[in-house]
Amino acid sequence: MKRETNSNQMVDCPGEFILEQLEHVGMSQAELAERMGRSIPKINELIKGKAPLTEDTALKLENVLGLSSKILLNYERLYRDSLLETKKEEILASYVEWSKRFPLNVLKSMSLFNTSNSKHETAQLLLRFFGVASPVEWEHIYRKKSLSFKIELRHVVELEAVSTWLRIGDKQVNLDVYPDFDQRKLKHSLKALKQISFSLNDDWFDQCKSVLRECGVALVFTPKIPKAPIRGAARWIFNGRIPLIQLTDRYKSIDSFWFTLYHEIAHLILHGKKYSSISGLEKIVQDKQKEDEADEFAKNCMISKDEEDGFMKLPNFTKKAILDYSNINKIHPGFIVGRLQFKKLISYSNPLSKLKSKVDLSEEIKNLYMK
Repeated sequence: MKRETNSNQMVDCPGEFILEQLEHVGMSQAELAERMGRSIPKINELIKGKAPLTEDTALKLENVLGLSSKILLNYERLYRDSLLETKKEEILASYVEWSKRFPLNVLKSMSLFNTSNSKHETAQLLLRFFGVASPVEWEHIYRKKSLSFKIELRHVVELEAVSTWLRIGDKQVNLDVYPDFDQRKLKHSLKALKQISFSLNDDWFDQCKSVLRECGVALVFTPKIPKAPIRGAARWIFNGRIPLIQLTDRYKSIDSFWFTLYHEIAHLILHGKKYSSISGLEKIVQDKQKEDEADEFAKNCMISKDEEDGFMKLPNFTKKAILDYSNINKIHPGFIVGRLQFKKLISYSNPLSKLKSKVDLSEEIKNLYMK
């Protein structure tokens, strides 16, 4: 029996050589079975390639028929490799339709996939990307509560896109560069983060990453991808070793971005390892009380109650008044405008909206795509 490899070369089953030698020496399969101490059916299965050739059998064939055991075992390896390759291709072919449901172009644009991959290779790369054996395991992990992923997403319509965005975040983290998580240090870091948000230097996101890294927290930016309307997420990865905050640029305004950052930090401080969060998705099962607590925490981090009371007493919400209050109290003016809009004291079309800086993380995107 022969098998065809990917290079279209025919690979002989060792049984072919055994059969040829039997004919050459004029021996029947029944006699071979007797001389080897095996049953006739076992010898027949061996010759047809249905049973693998073991080292013990190869040594016996060498004694009975004079065939080199090394050569026979080499042919056995090549033959089994060809069977495995054929089986692999058959399995991957059945996964191609599943793989088409994912944002493959996004993964290719980030150089996570090679654009020249075949459909079968792409299906395998997707399995490796998610670290699952088959689509069945992917379904179990992301559509149900599992050990690997603790957020229930079964009601999310575009789960393939959402799970892809989340998985990219996992792969952006290097376990070796983070100390143990320090909740106390994270609480103390809020003052430094507020200073960063006010100054908003060109490297402000790197500064945030550095501050949080010292606390044992990973902060990554993953660009938004189609059909994944996420603002951010907080979860524990590497078997609960590292808390990960993953943010995107769904809303470009600086106040929305920082609110999400503080919201996710709140979960790490207030709710611990047992709670994971995704902001921006509908139809996911999350604890409303914990989400409300995180919202309140984020509001107070951006602008405290006393600070809010202060600018609410301003006689007029003019650009100069807001900028003056911003400089005195070291609060980004975009945060103040955002709070006024949230309270419906000024409209979102108000010219003051220009004080809400746009989030520009093009360098982060470039670095991600170059990895």
